[in-house]
Amino acid sequence: MRILHFYAKAERATQEYVSVLCKSMCGNAESKASHSLSEFRKELNNWHPDIVHIHGCWHLSIAIAEKMALNKGCRIVLTPHGMLEPWVLKQKYYTDKLPKLLLYQRKCLRKAYAIIAFGRMEAQYLAHLAYNPRVETVLNSLITETITDTDMASAVHDIYRKVLDTDVISLMDANTQLALRALTKAGIAEDKRWLSNEEYEACKEISSDGWHKISVFACQENINDIISNGIAVVGIEQLPPLYDSINSYEQHNAKDREPLSASPAMPGDKELLSILKETKKRIHTRSLRIKHLIELADMLRHGNFDEYAVNQTLIEKKLQKHTARLMHVLAETTGLEEGFMLTPERDDRKAKRMEKTIIKHTKI
Repeated sequence: MRILHFYAKAERATQEYVSVLCKSMCGNAESKASHSLSEFRKELNNWHPDIVHIHGCWHLSIAIAEKMALNKGCRIVLTPHGMLEPWVLKQKYYTDKLPKLLLYQRKCLRKAYAIIAFGRMEAQYLAHLAYNPRVETVLNSLITETITDTDMASAVHDIYRKVLDTDVISLMDANTQLALRALTKAGIAEDKRWLSNEEYEACKEISSDGWHKISVFACQENINDIISNGIAVVGIEQLPPLYDSINSYEQHNAKDREPLSASPAMPGDKELLSILKETKKRIHTRSLRIKHLIELADMLRHGNFDEYAVNQTLIEKKLQKHTARLMHVLAETTGLEEGFMLTPERDDRKAKRMEKTIIKHTKI
């Protein structure tokens, strides 16, 4: 985990805080700090941090640094250092604070994955502003004796981990994504012969960081059973256990956990059509998950349907395009082969949006 801190040069108290935080992080994370935009740009390009931790508000350099970091794909954690408390906001509000809020400061707050407050009162102020719901509280060891430097660094590190374990699929490299799809396919098909040589090799070359991301994703999507089955089918040994729980900013609701089909048995034509209708509803309510795609892929692989009759009904019910896009998403996420598809897959903008809606549940 690489953390790059940025703060305005004039803020000496902030500089001291960052210095203590970096020293106390020890081996939990690699840390660097910068107060110069030119130096910050070099570190972004050469060091490739996972998270950029922004300190302070109102300085234009901070907004520029955040935009540069976002353009490089870094995730942002922001600590205001009390600069958003009511008494600060009231100072020159109309001539200074409001213009900056409208121009860049509000956007900076909204784009952050998490905001760290130094106490309960500051957290309440930040929650009241309602620019970002992901507010965490970590006491500052430089201004209170109720927390040690080490405990402060540990709590901040937990927030970093929480940020990186959110929307984890977007952080996977190509090999890890291929391995995830291959393990999912093997777990459903229960036969490694369905895997291509490339997919099989990807499974054998999973890095420790890649396995962590797969484990996080499997836990969040409630597909540990499928991935475990895939591991057994492929024959991968000496992998750490999958996670039972993960602390992240992923959003879930009760609908996410409900299966597509109430019946455990393989459905017939009518039941399949009903399930396809249900997928369309769930797309609009953002409650269609990878677990549901796996459930559908399993039905298509092992079910016995009258494809002609199903296709005719899809045309009548105006579900053919939706189903074609769904087949493409199934191919991308579960490795479903053409021979098991109800219709030829349709790869267009709506299909890409559908896939993004399913695998990315956190709005940033």
